[in-house]
Amino acid sequence: NSVQLEYPFEYPWAIVFDGDFLYVSDSAVPAIYRIDPVNGSREVISSSNSSGRLMNEPRGIALADESSLYVADTNRVYKV
Repeated sequence: NSVQLEYPFEYPWAIVFDGDFLYVSDSAVPAIYRIDPVNGSREVISSSNSSGRLMNEPRGIALADESSLYVADTNRVYKV
């Protein structure tokens, strides 16, 4: 079965799957999204507004373990 997402991304750059959720970096917005592949719901887990950080263009994302998501931004790497 597939789930149709009802919202577009501006410029999705990277995607990671942790076994339960998809994580997508969108460098144009800029934001990091967590997507439930079962029902298609999308949640912003980090953005310039929500994290207090000024995100430029989040691109690379990596999962170190089930609670550590790292984001490569224009000139830095940080943990979400």
